[in-house]
Amino acid sequence: MMMSINAYRKTTVAAETPQQMEQRALSEAIVRLRTAQDQGLKGPPLVAALEFNRELWRLLANDCLGKGNGLPAALRAAIVSIALWVQRHSSDVAAGRESVSDLIDVNQEIARGLAAQSTLRAA
Repeated sequence: MMMSINAYRKTTVAAETPQQMEQRALSEAIVRLRTAQDQGLKGPPLVAALEFNRELWRLLANDCLGKGNGLPAALRAAIVSIALWVQRHSSDVAAGRESVSDLIDVNQEIARGLAAQSTLRAA
């Protein structure tokens, strides 16, 4: 049974659009950040959640900076700007100067936008 579930998951992931993959990754980051928040924002859970989110935003920014990205220039610039903010804000969260809630909120808004885009394409 477990082998068939794993095969289904691989097929589902392979059939995802780039927007769906990004939405799934943002959702995973949200879960990790919320878990760290629920555990009191300390130690390894916080560091791991922040690093996962930072890496996700690094990848998104790098994709926007790469050749062949079909997004409009203004949108690519906005994504890179958000990624830079995520890097700075994550350091402030780790140092206890800022709230992780802001990172969660940004990820949720971007994930919602991606979901709406997928819905429009499907219609």
